[in-house]
Amino acid sequence: MRRFRPGRFELVALALLAATAADAVGTSRGWHNPDFARFAAAGSTMLSGGWAHTFHDPWIQAAPLELLTAAVFHGLAGWSPAALAIATEGALCVALMATLRTVVGRHLLPLTLVVAGALVLGPLPDVYTTGHFAEPVVGILWLLAARHARAGRVGWAGLLVGLSAGFELWGVLGVTVLALGPSLRRSALGAAIAAGTVALLLAPFALAGDFHMFDWQWHVEGGPIHLLVGVGHPFGWPFRLLQAVATVGLAGGLARLMRRSPASIFVVPAATTVVRLLLDPLGLFYYWDPVIVLALLGTATAFARRDLVLAWARSAAAPAAPS
Repeated sequence: MRRFRPGRFELVALALLAATAADAVGTSRGWHNPDFARFAAAGSTMLSGGWAHTFHDPWIQAAPLELLTAAVFHGLAGWSPAALAIATEGALCVALMATLRTVVGRHLLPLTLVVAGALVLGPLPDVYTTGHFAEPVVGILWLLAARHARAGRVGWAGLLVGLSAGFELWGVLGVTVLALGPSLRRSALGAAIAAGTVALLLAPFALAGDFHMFDWQWHVEGGPIHLLVGVGHPFGWPFRLLQAVATVGLAGGLARLMRRSPASIFVVPAATTVVRLLLDPLGLFYYWDPVIVLALLGTATAFARRDLVLAWARSAAAPAAPS
């Protein structure tokens, strides 16, 4: 039998995981996350005989996959803050490394850039301190969906968008990346698959009769929209629908315009997040984590493929040949 000997890529990945674990221990000191506790409790209900009451509390705006993730991490790590932080940050670190490897392959400097950037800029520690997995995970799923859509695999793209909404419902706004598909008809097929996936995830709870997610009403606390309506203005689900229509319209239009550009798989998901947040009533800092994750992955990809990027830039800058 051949003995496995880690190469430089594996050694660097292990070093980055160790750095992430050290950051997690420091982050966890003196910090107990209330959102994570409530998500984990709802996830435990979902896995119990009383699953039908998972969404009894309207405050639970996380969708089933996020509740399940919180419950699983709680079960594995207990309520030891350090163990929980190491588990959550470590899982996201592995997800980032796997995504980068999928997109650009085994490149050491891009790998280091993505993980170190996620540590310094916030997405890695935020997943523990906020208790919200959705932000970075949805960013990753949208990126992968965009790759599939641009390659014509709209079914897989729609499934990934639907799964992203399984963490938090705003993930369904990722239907914008389906506009990178070869035609609007194919994009519509992907959107139907995304909608069907979301429906399958929520239907059992809605049909059980104790489903109150849509009873919740926010109030404007921050973000650019507070300049228009003022702090404290009610922001219920009808406003969420308007937010969704504006986001899908603007970012989806951008996708159609730049669908031939390789950069579109990073730009369109990031633009979707930006438009959404310009119209968001809360504007919390960690809401920007998808943009940070996509920017890091996009920059790392550009670095790994810098020869192609430079060639494209030269061709774009060259004067058009006379006809």
